[in-house]
Amino acid sequence: MNGLLPGWSEKALSQLMDGGLFTDGDWVETKDQNDDGDVRLTQLADVGEGRWRDRSNRRLTRESATNLGCTFLQVGDVLVARMPDPLGRACVFPGDLRPAITVVDVCILRPPRDSVDPKWLMWFINSPPMRAKIEALQSGTTRKRISRKNLASLTIPVPPSDEQRRIVEAIEEQFSRLDAAEASLVGAQTKLYALRRRCFELTKQTVEPPQPITDVAHIVSGQTPKSLVVDSAGQVPFFKVGDMNFADGYAMKRARAYVSRDMAHRLKLHIWPPGTVIFPKRGGAIATNKKRVLVTSGTFDLNTMGLVPQQCLDSKFLLFWLETIDLATLSDGSNVPQINHGDIAELMISVPSMDDQIRIVAEIDRLLTMADQALLRVRRAAQLSERLRRAILEDAFFGRLMTKERPDERVSRAFLDTGRCQTAAERRKPSLPGNAELEVVN
Repeated sequence: MNGLLPGWSEKALSQLMDGGLFTDGDWVETKDQNDDGDVRLTQLADVGEGRWRDRSNRRLTRESATNLGCTFLQVGDVLVARMPDPLGRACVFPGDLRPAITVVDVCILRPPRDSVDPKWLMWFINSPPMRAKIEALQSGTTRKRISRKNLASLTIPVPPSDEQRRIVEAIEEQFSRLDAAEASLVGAQTKLYALRRRCFELTKQTVEPPQPITDVAHIVSGQTPKSLVVDSAGQVPFFKVGDMNFADGYAMKRARAYVSRDMAHRLKLHIWPPGTVIFPKRGGAIATNKKRVLVTSGTFDLNTMGLVPQQCLDSKFLLFWLETIDLATLSDGSNVPQINHGDIAELMISVPSMDDQIRIVAEIDRLLTMADQALLRVRRAAQLSERLRRAILEDAFFGRLMTKERPDERVSRAFLDTGRCQTAAERRKPSLPGNAELEVVN
């Protein structure tokens, strides 16, 4: 490697392990495992990127582990996942209340402590340049992996021990700042999703007495005749639950299949008018709570149900009101959940004047737009945070972390847009149920 800093050296990973341990985990079959055993068998799922995830719960007896010649893990061992996803991720084993071993697709690196800091090694393996080298040496067709032999051949720049510790301290200081910022983003996202849900409650803030939904809308169900022939040149869209695409917002206008109008009439398919509010009525799709407004007339398969509003009811008001209903609570709870006409017919709705409906819909649209814009900024900030993590690691292992602009200053600018959402919200606080306010950051 060219351009090494003074005091740094270049070594293969196998050389770096001289005086330590460099081996794969153990091949432990199901027959060797025992739920009552006192030895923990850690898995690939336990190995995260820079963190121990502690997700598995497999065991075997100490006798079995000894007979199999297993390698027992020690606190500070660096564990490298030889399989995705992602390939080559590494963490430091923090120890366990029980003796522990690991599976064969996890590589164990136990460096000599007098020359190699385990955390420094772990962070280096997780750095973008090292991960790129690992991916370049992966093999396999259906199950990609890197062999320990190929892993051992990789060369890395090695700083002196005291500088390794300083690098670890610098990385963890900056990552702790990012952790705090990301926790704030998670909190903001949770509040924004709650805000979106509460927006729909505006449809219930009316003085009109509730009435059965069947008084103001017709309930319709989809059907899939056995003799249905899809016609790419047909004029009538044939919609399925899978066509309820979030990319289209609340509109439902594009189908992946069509039938001729003649066939639709011959098979007595119901052609639902524009403005029908569609939702799943059968299977696991019920739990998704997808609801859409039909933009163009069309027919639907048997897994769907719809509400056709009468003239006194605005389609979008009906849709937003239905968003307050959890479809899963209406299903029969069988192995294949289903919603029946009677389940929908029991629902009660308060219908204000058409002018009030239009006003409420406009207010909900405005609030949803604000929430969605804020969510977009939160997601962008989260993506930027992940890029900053990679940049910090890359800087650290080329000697630039201590000399470049402080990463926390970059983080401050990265999350500036998120903070502006809160400022915008403060300028115009929406009127929400329960006096909720639009807050994006803690």
